[in-house]
Amino acid sequence: MSIRRLDRLLSPASVAVFCAPAHTVAGLVGEPGALGTRAVVIVTAGRVRWYMPDPP
Repeated sequence: MSIRRLDRLLSPASVAVFCAPAHTVAGLVGEPGALGTRAVVIVTAGRVRWYMPDPP
């Protein structure tokens, strides 16, 4: 599923996937975390990086 606004989801996403220019990534990853998403995949300029925080 592709959506434009994360706050329209009925429950937090398990993972968020962003395909965006590198200079925009820092401004994108905060919102899913604030809404309860636990993992983010970022694809930018041919690079793939995974970030998943340690469980509480």
